[in-house]
Amino acid sequence: MPTPVYTVLGGVNLPPDLLWTDEYEFAPVRVKKDIAVTGNQILQVAKQIAGRSITLTSGERGAWLTRANLDALAAIRDNDFLQTMTLALPDGRTFSVVFDLTQTPCFTATPLRPGKFVEAADYFKVTIKLMTV
Repeated sequence: MPTPVYTVLGGVNLPPDLLWTDEYEFAPVRVKKDIAVTGNQILQVAKQIAGRSITLTSGERGAWLTRANLDALAAIRDNDFLQTMTLALPDGRTFSVVFDLTQTPCFTATPLRPGKFVEAADYFKVTIKLMTV
């Protein structure tokens, strides 16, 4: 059985061991508090349906992306930046996501071997910022 991968729409496969660093920082309920002209407090409470942050990050010992993978992600970001992508996690969960353009840059990459000419097969540590839609 093949190792499961994160799959982003557009055919970009990501390592299965990327860390979802903000998975438990999400609060699904939003509250807005106001004071009415009468002086009474008004609370508006709603469940957040979309807009959850998903930040995927490489570790020190793995979950690196190749330059070719980064080029494919950059092409989506630069040309189809509002394209809805499906993120499939190895545990079977799926999310409809877009790049989180409210956070600039929406992904960063650092070469594992800086100072040399970078080739398509070279590896990078990455942080990818997504948002559910």
